[in-house]
Amino acid sequence: MLRATVPLVVCLSATAETLSLREALAIASRESPQIVLSRLEASEQQFLAKAVRSQAGLQLEVRFGTTYQTSNLQGIGLAFPGFPSRVGPYRTFDMRPVLTQRLFDPVLWSEIRAARERSREAGFDADAVRETVLYSVVRFYLQALEAHARVKSAEARLRSSQAIREQTVEREKLGAASKLDLERATQQVETERLLVLAAGEDRDVSHTLLAQTLGREQDPAFDPEPLPAPSVPLPPPEDRAATAFTLRPELRALEARLQGADHETKAAERQRLPRVEAFGDFGLSGAGPDRSLSTYTVGAAVSVPLWTSRRIENEIAAARLRRQQVEQQMRKMRTEIAQQVRQAEIEINTAWQSLEAAAKASTAAREAFDLVGLRQGAGLATSLDTQVAQEELARAEQEEIRVRYQFYQGRARLAHAMGDAARVIED
Repeated sequence: MLRATVPLVVCLSATAETLSLREALAIASRESPQIVLSRLEASEQQFLAKAVRSQAGLQLEVRFGTTYQTSNLQGIGLAFPGFPSRVGPYRTFDMRPVLTQRLFDPVLWSEIRAARERSREAGFDADAVRETVLYSVVRFYLQALEAHARVKSAEARLRSSQAIREQTVEREKLGAASKLDLERATQQVETERLLVLAAGEDRDVSHTLLAQTLGREQDPAFDPEPLPAPSVPLPPPEDRAATAFTLRPELRALEARLQGADHETKAAERQRLPRVEAFGDFGLSGAGPDRSLSTYTVGAAVSVPLWTSRRIENEIAAARLRRQQVEQQMRKMRTEIAQQVRQAEIEINTAWQSLEAAAKASTAAREAFDLVGLRQGAGLATSLDTQVAQEELARAEQEEIRVRYQFYQGRARLAHAMGDAARVIED
């Protein structure tokens, strides 16, 4: 694929700095807002998973308060003739630490596993975001290089057309060229000037897109060195789709989501099982802090749901439907990955087969243009012949540039489809 030794001069600050494709990928990995945000979200899910897990541990809290109340003595069997049936209001004070420990809670166990899978899914989602951003960096980097190649090609043709116009002016003064020849030469100069401006606009747009992808506010200005010519086509055929299935973070995120859906279904089903909790407290209780006695409570409780108005059944059905949705998403993702791999292979093979023909056509068009220029200087060709030859040269050069960078873009697309866009600077 692409080599990592392609330097670029990029104005990312007040002064220009050299930036290779490898360095651009490193900058995006550190500074891209999308990547940073996805990492923060993954860290959030990690802490949420730990919070769920902590519910299975020992819980300690302190309770204290004071109340004013009245009590019904008859309600507790203390009714005596001549005594009032109600006492109060009186103040009560209570302060104590309380310990609780879940001894048997199958629902919580499943929720802990589901939270762990959600954390893994968030991590893979962050990897997927990073992969998408890095692929965008490679794509815009290549677009910038292609735009610069078009600018240089257009500038070279502009210089040639200007030289031809100057030659035509001299020949007109000598009576060897007509006014029509001069107007045609002038028209060709302005046409090439427009092509230079259009190519420059494409270059500036590519700078803006790359700056945005890198997470920089300032548009970089490139002055790249030429890429080495493609020298090898695709490696020998292999089952690249199967490899992509194991590497693509999007698919691994869905696998984690599927595992989480399994645990969520089990959590819903286990709500019918009993839960056992132990508890204990020790503290002061009385009319006030100075009139209190130490008291304690130690016990255990078992809770069993008997009737929930079909709440549990509906939650189980909803969890199973969520699992089926994830299964279909995985099926769709696998189909898309296989299609992306195949499309990239087709693009690379097509571009590779076209490269040699495009290079030969460009070379032939350049030689034809030079020959027409010589013939025109000798009075054996007209300005129209020169104009046609230059237009053919422009088309041939633009096609060669297009095919060359189509090959590079295909390499980048294949690396992305395989789940590692950064491989484009290794292979």
